[in-house]
Amino acid sequence: MNLGNTATLTFSVKGGTTNTPYTVIVNVMKPNGTGTASATSNFVTDSRGIGSDSFPYPSSSFTALNGTVATDKLGVYTVSANVTAPAPLGIVATLQFIVSSQLTVVISRPTGGTIVRGTGVLITATVSDLNSRPVSRAIVSANTPTGNKIGLIETVPGSGVYEVSYDAQLSDPIGAWTTQVTAADLVGNAGLSNQVTVTIQTSTLVVEDFVAYDARGLPSTDFSPGDTIYPFFRIRYGTTGSTVQYLKDGQFKLSVISSSGIPIANLTAIYDYTRSGFSTPTGYAVNQGDPVGSWLVIVPTGSLSDAYQNTGPTFQTSIRIQVHTGGSVSPTSYFAYLLSGAFTLLSGVVVFKKLGVAHVGSNYLRVLMDGPIPRSSSILVLGDSGSGKTVLAYRLLNDELEAGHLCTLLSYDAFPESVRARMAEFGWDITTYIKSGQLEIIDCYSGLTGDSGAQVKEPTDLTEVTIQVTGALNKAKGAPVSVFLDSLTPIFNGLEARQAISFIQTLGAKVKKTGGVFVVLASIGAVPDESIAKIKSTVDGIIELDVVRKGRKVTKYLSIMKMERRRVSSEAVPFDIDHKRGGLVFRVHRFRLWRRFLPSLSFDRTAAGKRSVPEKTLPESGSRGANQDGPSSPSPDNSPFGPAPP
Repeated sequence: MNLGNTATLTFSVKGGTTNTPYTVIVNVMKPNGTGTASATSNFVTDSRGIGSDSFPYPSSSFTALNGTVATDKLGVYTVSANVTAPAPLGIVATLQFIVSSQLTVVISRPTGGTIVRGTGVLITATVSDLNSRPVSRAIVSANTPTGNKIGLIETVPGSGVYEVSYDAQLSDPIGAWTTQVTAADLVGNAGLSNQVTVTIQTSTLVVEDFVAYDARGLPSTDFSPGDTIYPFFRIRYGTTGSTVQYLKDGQFKLSVISSSGIPIANLTAIYDYTRSGFSTPTGYAVNQGDPVGSWLVIVPTGSLSDAYQNTGPTFQTSIRIQVHTGGSVSPTSYFAYLLSGAFTLLSGVVVFKKLGVAHVGSNYLRVLMDGPIPRSSSILVLGDSGSGKTVLAYRLLNDELEAGHLCTLLSYDAFPESVRARMAEFGWDITTYIKSGQLEIIDCYSGLTGDSGAQVKEPTDLTEVTIQVTGALNKAKGAPVSVFLDSLTPIFNGLEARQAISFIQTLGAKVKKTGGVFVVLASIGAVPDESIAKIKSTVDGIIELDVVRKGRKVTKYLSIMKMERRRVSSEAVPFDIDHKRGGLVFRVHRFRLWRRFLPSLSFDRTAAGKRSVPEKTLPESGSRGANQDGPSSPSPDNSPFGPAPP
């Protein structure tokens, strides 16, 4: 038995005098005479002359003759029984028991294998005494790859099962990590587990938020002679446990490839702390003799590394830009151009009114936030009932699918078939994506209707929902997965706000870890204001949709209230929902669009005609209201979410 354990001592008489009282004095001597205690037992034999008694040691039944009454010494304890009545018989029986400090510690997880820096590994161990009884409230720890200790916590009080999740650090030594678990209780028992060896591999560096800026600091895909291309990107660790981590030091090479396929420049990117990413201070100035057409700015495969041998990207990462023809323009030419433009504006009030409103598609979101929605982010789409939240989410979902990204839809407001039919109304056929496994719809709506055969039988059982989503993420095998949750209303109706908010935060962290985007829809009035405020404080981006009624006229508005890593314009832009033009169609006055071009007419430029946003984002001046991005399919470079990590 172990230190601090209790022994049950039983004394029996057989063949004694029938129906007679017996008195037995039991003595316990501790190892090396360090203590002696005695207890008196009185019992009566039956008609067969049999009787017995039992009592625990240590207990209040014993009186210490010297030392203490406890199993606090290692070694052999000697027990003797002295019968004093009905007649003195002396010591008639002896026994011994051994007290040891050994605990049994067994690791059940991990069992070996390989983990990547930044990923988590669950360490689980059971602790028991020499009698195979679970040991509770023990101090249990495991060694980390760097030789430090990490504590394990008992999963259920009294179970003797201890557990901890360890995230392999980006700086942990690569190669074999041999871990052992040690355990010690409060009375001096201790034990050491078997050894388990796990192999640690380096993490992959991933390029994201890759974009080209012009000399004014605006994102652009169109350049002309005299313009300077300033590439910018961030480097994310592909596996970083429950949080997203970025590389924040180093210098890396980029290649600029012209339309002829020939490298035209090599640029050096350094970390810019003011922008939290890597930028190229010199950039590349487009020359008059450079070939026109489609150019690439490339981060080559394996060109990135940190101080701990983490490398990347796994695949070549690039952005595509367009270089147009153009000649040098003198400052006086610009001045004349400005005077001419000013005269035209002042004298063209009637023409201005006739120009009306341009209708632009959902890629106008990129204009409102000066770039795509960042990867590895959580977005709250908040609005009135009927404001177009679901249509916007379906449009973003379709763009992600057409860009080749994996997606999961948590549908709390519609059956999967209804989702498919609704999206088909806008020309978005998701059948192929579902069959190929690129899109998974987790049906939470059927469970709300009481369908016994529902995929998620109890949609407000967030553990079950989390398991379903985690399964979808695991099937991606490390690829980015974007998750859309439509909507929060049933969750907040069936659960405490604290549980619902915790669920959103946990799910968002899992999705962001993959490099995907977590989009959550919420209706104003259906979710408590206090909960909305807490959600707003935890998400990376907020898109608000409003419905304004003036008399019989109803107008919908969209605003970007917040977007991490972006300079947003919070102006409320009116929009319509058009089945033929790809969902949301923004109504923007052409003068508002043209204002974005006026800063390009500056005296330090040597070419004119540069566009500050992709052509698909804004209509040509001669457009008559056609949706610019409705009929076209987004590519990984112009998806509203931007390019996914490789």
